[in-house]
Amino acid sequence: MTAAFTACHIGDLHFWKVPTNPLSLPGKRFFGVANLVFKRAHIFRQERAPLLVARVNELHPDWVLFSGDFTTTALDDEFERASNALKPLWAAHRGRLLAVPGNHDRYTRASIAGLTFERRLHFGVPHAPFPSFHELGDGVWAIRIDAGTSNGIGSFGLVKPGDFEMIEDFRRRDGSKVRELWVICHFPAEDPPGILRPGRQRELRGAGQLIAKLAEFNVPIVQLHGHHHWRWLYRSPEPPHVIYVNAGAPMMRHGSRDCDLGFWRLLRENGRTWLEDHHLMPDGTWSGNVARLPERGEFIDHQKREG
Repeated sequence: MTAAFTACHIGDLHFWKVPTNPLSLPGKRFFGVANLVFKRAHIFRQERAPLLVARVNELHPDWVLFSGDFTTTALDDEFERASNALKPLWAAHRGRLLAVPGNHDRYTRASIAGLTFERRLHFGVPHAPFPSFHELGDGVWAIRIDAGTSNGIGSFGLVKPGDFEMIEDFRRRDGSKVRELWVICHFPAEDPPGILRPGRQRELRGAGQLIAKLAEFNVPIVQLHGHHHWRWLYRSPEPPHVIYVNAGAPMMRHGSRDCDLGFWRLLRENGRTWLEDHHLMPDGTWSGNVARLPERGEFIDHQKREG
């Protein structure tokens, strides 16, 4: 049977550019560029982006959904690189791209105040303010949440108090139409226990309140997120109708392995949502296997990360 619609979920592309004079950069951005020079520039293979873009376009999804961190330090040059690389997707899916910023896209107070993300990646950012609500089809609605906030040298996110009010207004206005919610937010509201190092747990402030608010819809919830550079699926132990879909970082090398350009394809069929893990195999062919959905409290690793 033909799917009601399909979508591709991509995250944490982290396009980068080393500034001509890093010493001229103030504060947090200087340390971010130092990390780029000594680490990220060696493991993020941005020259592979055309292969990823071509593969997504071959699948002809109805929607393309980005969960943030297009850039490394929110420099204009980095947004320019991301925009240029993603132009073929924008051309093929005009009006059907939805994106949220990650903490690296809101890297400095200036990038937040100046709305650099909105100005430089307008193709995936409708003019509606965050959070915004989008009917995708077959009873599925997407909520875009911008959890970017000024946090010094930290990397946490924040669900703003006004977001909860707008979500409640949406529930009262359109909640009866919703059969399933897809929440696009860079940070997950929950992390799999025992998987991440202690310092990376619960980096989304207001997560508990967000889960409680979303649970009031009383429908299945799929949270499309990134932040942790590792593709996985995880079902919440409570409430068990929430599944977390981590996009991983498609252009990032893991250990001795080259980047696998991985992303998720979501298929809405017969009133249910299915997931396919698409990634580039070492022999140059693409894998697109249907993923088993996790049981309550179960974590499923889709990259078998080294180390």
